[in-house]
Amino acid sequence: MKIAVASTEGKIIDLHFGDADQFLIFKIRNGEGIFQEIRKKTKFLLTIIKNVGLHQ
Repeated sequence: MKIAVASTEGKIIDLHFGDADQFLIFKIRNGEGIFQEIRKKTKFLLTIIKNVGLHQ
């Protein structure tokens, strides 16, 4: 499973998805998060965020 988190400096989760310019992507394996990549916010991601109710 992969998860995305929003962070201002990449050290702590401190942003709402709607306020973030980028997302840190982690793969969860054996109960541990392994960093995979940074994804920039795009219009496509904005549409997904709004459709699943993650936008303020």
